[in-house]
Amino acid sequence: MGTPNVNREFLVKQLSAILSQPAYKQLIERGNEYAEMAKHNTDLRKSIKNSAYRPTAFVAKGPAEVAEDAVETAFGKENKPNLLEPVIVMELIPRGQPIRLYRAYDGISSKTALTVGRWWCNRRLMKEICHAAEKVSGKTREENILQYMCSAMFVHPERNYAKEVARMEIPEGGRLPAIVGKGSWEALKPDPDKAARKEAITIQSEEDVIEKLAMVPIPGPKQFFTPLFNDMWICQVPKGSPRWPID
Repeated sequence: MGTPNVNREFLVKQLSAILSQPAYKQLIERGNEYAEMAKHNTDLRKSIKNSAYRPTAFVAKGPAEVAEDAVETAFGKENKPNLLEPVIVMELIPRGQPIRLYRAYDGISSKTALTVGRWWCNRRLMKEICHAAEKVSGKTREENILQYMCSAMFVHPERNYAKEVARMEIPEGGRLPAIVGKGSWEALKPDPDKAARKEAITIQSEEDVIEKLAMVPIPGPKQFFTPLFNDMWICQVPKGSPRWPID
């Protein structure tokens, strides 16, 4: 189960060293601002439901805490890992041209996958996906590309409706840390910690992946988990171009 041969403590140490660089100070501060706002909203909802609820003070995270949380989230649970070895920590630094990453998301939604999610694929995979869909055009091509993206990234259809493609473009002079590894079909299993989530399609085995989702349960292409993001680098890729979404 999971990725037993990966030294997670070493990955946390590597990522913490990267995040300790001055270049990431502002992104960490912005992440804390988002987290504090989210906690405030959650506390407010709980207080409305229960007058006896007493919220705790928000505690900002530094590079070490961000790194530890990122590695834990990127790997997932032992019985439903998101990534398979080899797993590495790296910095995405443009050399001569911007770095572009892509993700499927829901479009206008407040419930599931948004543009600023932390799971991405690279341009190479997107080009391969577009090549696989080149025999059709128009709406059919768009639907095929989104379907291929979900299959390659092991995206559960009830957690991400995959109606649009978001692009992250890291410009010259920018940089971003990432945890990189091959995707695992076991990430499709239900999460016991989210009992409120009712999924009509329940995945428990490789046979379920094939029969219920028409996906191939072999190690997927590289996935990029980004513990931080600059929302100014992320946008929806407008449809309509023959080369969508890699223009």
